[in-house]
Amino acid sequence: MKREPLFRKKNTGTVNVTAVGMFAEIGARGWGIPVGVWPLTVTVGTLSKVFVPDANDQPRLAEMLNMTITVDHTSIDGGPTARFTVALRDLLKAGAG
Repeated sequence: MKREPLFRKKNTGTVNVTAVGMFAEIGARGWGIPVGVWPLTVTVGTLSKVFVPDANDQPRLAEMLNMTITVDHTSIDGGPTARFTVALRDLLKAGAG
């Protein structure tokens, strides 16, 4: 597999964050197909209302942020990606700054 030249990484960085939430009216929720040189792309979608179980296993309506995290497995292994995803989810749920 051909690697991108080093200067490209220096000019573009290693993480891409994009948003598709503005397309909510046409059905986009959070799916992104990254086209670029970034090993990690986070696509932020829309807020959706979904039913989730409460403490008593009764359904309640809650808001959920739709996101897609895409990684280049030639750069990032699945284990660190899974840990990053769980940590990001926990930070977002906690309302961290």
